[in-house]
Amino acid sequence: MNTPEHPPFADVTVVVVSYNHQDYVRECLLSIERQTLTPAQVIIIDDASTDSTTDVIDESLRQRPYLHWDPSFQRGNR
Repeated sequence: MNTPEHPPFADVTVVVVSYNHQDYVRECLLSIERQTLTPAQVIIIDDASTDSTTDVIDESLRQRPYLHWDPSFQRGNR
């Protein structure tokens, strides 16, 4: 579906890495969404954030089916 509301999908995967980025992760995901071509998938890796980053990611997941996030991946190697 190639319309102004739904740009064509690119054969690209975007990886977003985050740690305590509650103030930035939403804008990051919106920026990806605003690109000329929508990536085929966006993989979010959060390194055991202690702020509300994971809440922001959860909210974004409900609105964007192409986002992928596995909360069990959080390692917290700090």
